[in-house]
Amino acid sequence: MSEILTQEEIDSLLSAVTKGQMPSTSGAGASNKRHRNVLPYDFRRPNRIAKEQVRTLQMLHDSFSRSVSSSLSAYLRSLLEVQLTSVEQLTYGEFMASVAVPSTLGVFEMAPLKGGAVLDINPHLVFPMIDRVLGGPGRASIQVRELTEIERALVSRILRKVLVDLQQAWSQVGRFDVRLLNLETNPQFVQLTSPNDIAILVTFDLRVGDVGGVMSLCLPFAMLEPVLPKLMTQRWFGAAPTADSHAVSREVEGHLRATHLDVRAVLEPLRIPINELTRWEVGDILPLPWREDLNVTLEVGGVPRFAGRAGRRRRRRAIEITAPLDGGGLLHG
Repeated sequence: MSEILTQEEIDSLLSAVTKGQMPSTSGAGASNKRHRNVLPYDFRRPNRIAKEQVRTLQMLHDSFSRSVSSSLSAYLRSLLEVQLTSVEQLTYGEFMASVAVPSTLGVFEMAPLKGGAVLDINPHLVFPMIDRVLGGPGRASIQVRELTEIERALVSRILRKVLVDLQQAWSQVGRFDVRLLNLETNPQFVQLTSPNDIAILVTFDLRVGDVGGVMSLCLPFAMLEPVLPKLMTQRWFGAAPTADSHAVSREVEGHLRATHLDVRAVLEPLRIPINELTRWEVGDILPLPWREDLNVTLEVGGVPRFAGRAGRRRRRRAIEITAPLDGGGLLHG
């Protein structure tokens, strides 16, 4: 069909325009189509980080949660569970508004990145941790209160151990020096960036014994912006170096060498008559043998490992290891 209009068609179009009878169906359809493609956008909370980068952060902090569970369980000598809950974007002001008062806010840096970040642990979890460090059963505090100076020192030590695991988790992205700067209990004193600036909030469920709560990690976008390109999934896995088996073995050996074990010296059995045993009462003193030729068994972690001989060193009672116990049995003299 010819695309050239005839004179009659031109006159008909001009007449329709003059009378205002031009059809507008096609224009309205295009306009409706454009409106269907429009998505709502909140300029106060822009999504500054891509979904792929968020998934990378989820994998990274999932590894961090497993590492923290292991290290803090060993430090507190109690079962501690940490599980990643979510990774989301929000404004820094919204995060500060959600923090309880008083709370436990560890302000830290990740040099060479500029600025700081916040590690928030629910105060209902902090007091059971302090109780465990001091040798208690890990009971929760009925009333949340301000920390004493001694408690602040103990909590700072716990936070530093958590940040060691965080630095290890982020080592897959780059080399960072994660260091605790301050410990605050009032969120008003933690103004790391503008309240309207975007931040990444990583939330964990943390359980100490029978007490559960939330641990949060707030990372301002301005601090993470230089390393965002490294958080792309393909680049992250593609650039990951192959682990050297010898290096892994050395690292495991180093951790094992730093592990603390309980060592106990078991003396020879003491033989007493039954009639003397029946006369024992609370407060009686039982004299134990201690002479130069006394044979002793050394138990490591509750397992007999070495044979020894009692003695003295610098006016203190000591044990000299004489032989290993390969069979793992007690030594009878």
